[in-house]
Amino acid sequence: MNYEDWLKYGGAITIRNEDPYLKSIIIPVTIQTAPNLCSDGISKMYSTYALIDTGATVSAIDMEVAKKLQLLPISKCSVNGVHGTSVVDMFSFNLHLMGSMSVAVKLATAGQFKTSAFKILIGMDILRLGELYLGQELKDGKPVTLFSFSIPPTGNTIDFADKLVKARSTLKKS
Repeated sequence: MNYEDWLKYGGAITIRNEDPYLKSIIIPVTIQTAPNLCSDGISKMYSTYALIDTGATVSAIDMEVAKKLQLLPISKCSVNGVHGTSVVDMFSFNLHLMGSMSVAVKLATAGQFKTSAFKILIGMDILRLGELYLGQELKDGKPVTLFSFSIPPTGNTIDFADKLVKARSTLKKS
């Protein structure tokens, strides 16, 4: 997608956190179900939080939330985790990230999250649809963690290695 189309049709989110040693990125999300994917045939909305997890191949939804929303499993899959391999249900729903972008989650695995901090895990199946940046910036002279994500990609990629090589070659010429 070119930059002009991204401006018209894209979505983006940015989080700034005062903790420069931030260990996890958790964002507000809303789950929206389709009537044909719920056992009672009624569309529902559920607001919660999601963990950004670049180590997860697919996204996941907490099983208790899936039950509360009366989501019907649309498939099963085998997942590998720290506790071994297991077969779990898979669900489909729409996910609204911070009110500024929506993603159709085609297959999210069921999970049992032992935390109330988040009930959705956003994996690489969603993250690879766009581009993300994780770094630090200075705010009032102090470093803060910056996370920014866009779907679709803006087309303006950042290659830090290439920038460094070019900057060093410019320095050598001076």
